[in-house]
Amino acid sequence: MSSQKIKSTYGLHVIISAIILLVFWLMPPIAPVTPLGMRILGILFSVIYAWMFIDTIWPSLIGIILLGISGYMPVDKAITTALGNPLVNMILYIMILTGAISEAGLCDYVAKWFLTRKINNGRPWVFTTMILVASYVLSVMTLVTSSLFLLYPILYSMFEQFKLKKEDAYVKILLISVAMAGTLGFATTPYKGALPAMFNNYANITGTSIDYFPYMVVAVILSLVSILAMVVVIKYILRPDISAIKNINYEQLNKEPLQPLTKKQMILLDALVFYMIWVLMPSILPQGVVRDFMNNMQNGIAILLVALGCALKIEGEPIIHFQKVISKYAAWSVILIVASAICIGNALTAEGTGIIPLLEQITQPIFEGKSILVFTILMIVISFVLTNLCNNMVIGMLMIPIFYLFTQQMNTSSLPIAILVFFITCIAMITPSSSPVGAILHGNSQWLSAKDIYKYATVFCVATLLVTIIVGLPVVNLIVG
Repeated sequence: MSSQKIKSTYGLHVIISAIILLVFWLMPPIAPVTPLGMRILGILFSVIYAWMFIDTIWPSLIGIILLGISGYMPVDKAITTALGNPLVNMILYIMILTGAISEAGLCDYVAKWFLTRKINNGRPWVFTTMILVASYVLSVMTLVTSSLFLLYPILYSMFEQFKLKKEDAYVKILLISVAMAGTLGFATTPYKGALPAMFNNYANITGTSIDYFPYMVVAVILSLVSILAMVVVIKYILRPDISAIKNINYEQLNKEPLQPLTKKQMILLDALVFYMIWVLMPSILPQGVVRDFMNNMQNGIAILLVALGCALKIEGEPIIHFQKVISKYAAWSVILIVASAICIGNALTAEGTGIIPLLEQITQPIFEGKSILVFTILMIVISFVLTNLCNNMVIGMLMIPIFYLFTQQMNTSSLPIAILVFFITCIAMITPSSSPVGAILHGNSQWLSAKDIYKYATVFCVATLLVTIIVGLPVVNLIVG
């Protein structure tokens, strides 16, 4: 595509986004939505369109300013609410902490550790499983995009070593399944990425919060079962030729044996483990001073760990080089989209907009008479389809008032549905607009065609969808009731 065509397409999308905004701001309100509600909807749909087809950074910033001039709140308050939100700052410092871990070579160590276990010898499917588990663990430790940028070069080298070709089905399947495993890691961690914004919006709407520990227990179970399901699907349904690695030996991948972890790597690994324990403990501890203190520090502990990492030095060098790490690993597109989405999501459900009554009118005929089981399955499937078309955070936030209204009418808890819906909204990688992972896959045209991605990514995503329904429903009801 020529640069001239790209430029003209960009301009067209900007115009369409502006038209969407103006239509909602100028047209008469549609009862029960109020004029303010129409302006909020205009901001939402305009920004969603811009996120999908233009960019994520500047539309997020403009969305915050538009919210400030819509009449919902003053501009200064909109900026403070979005950019000063504790969750947004927590995400930034988590990126710095995990970025320091990547910079220290700890992720490379973890990846090679999984690939060089003796259990892989002569067991190509065990080896495949270990690769997927490595991607999952790395994504939990850092960011899914970071894990892919680390694992892909290792896999490319492995392909060359075992004389696997780009057109081989196993090569294509492995590259896409590794991305799927990384996506599952993204869906497991409620303290980074899009999930904190969904959790925050759920608390604002329902008045109750989702504890990290039960969510992570459910997510880990669903993720590991999904990884096993993917391996089964690859082996028995897709059945690629794996003769090249049939007699694989770990020594072939262990030409440079792993050295013991350095002091810096150990400290950073301990810091990550300490952080994860800290954010999970309030879900386990009984009511009391300790729990209250840990809850109060939930959003500040990452900042404290980064500060200590910058202060402590090994051989004259700080454990965390703040400027170096933040310039390399801070994903500002994610930070700003979270900031903007939190603001807009809260505005959508505010009193005086009429949007909640509108949702009641729309959804009541669709879900009326449905059992809680059927409704939950419908919510999961609808969320899964929509999240593979556009931003998962927005889909998660749009689903919250819908399933909350239904569960209120049914006099039942919305928590089990929330956990499964939030998990499945993270399983997005089929289209380029669905997530950064989807964009990476479609951008890797040297190894993957669009046909390959739509074929295999759909298979793996649907496998996870089925696991979420079949395994997730009994598991989440067992854990949270």
